[in-house]
Amino acid sequence: MLKVFTSRISYRGEARWDITVQSGSKVFAPSWKIVMAYKKGKITEQEYTVAYYEMMETSYKDHRSEWETLLAKDKIVLCCYCPAGAFCHRLLLAKILVKLGAEYEGEI
Repeated sequence: MLKVFTSRISYRGEARWDITVQSGSKVFAPSWKIVMAYKKGKITEQEYTVAYYEMMETSYKDHRSEWETLLAKDKIVLCCYCPAGAFCHRLLLAKILVKLGAEYEGEI
């Protein structure tokens, strides 16, 4: 069963999975549009969450093989630029992966 951890982008250990819009997997990254709208205060956390979940639903349909590759791993560490404890899409993705059968093990 996949064990999911989360961390800042500076994490360099094993199973690192960059999910940033800037440098990571576009399959799992949010769009620049929602990132910038949230940073500028134009959308709320709830609106960001809804938009990100909609993106991931489409991503799951359009990029099923990448999702299956991710879910087949033993361990992953979802990495992005947000500080630990802040509202962040890496935690939203971890929740999605839990619904797909993974276990969330927390922040590293």
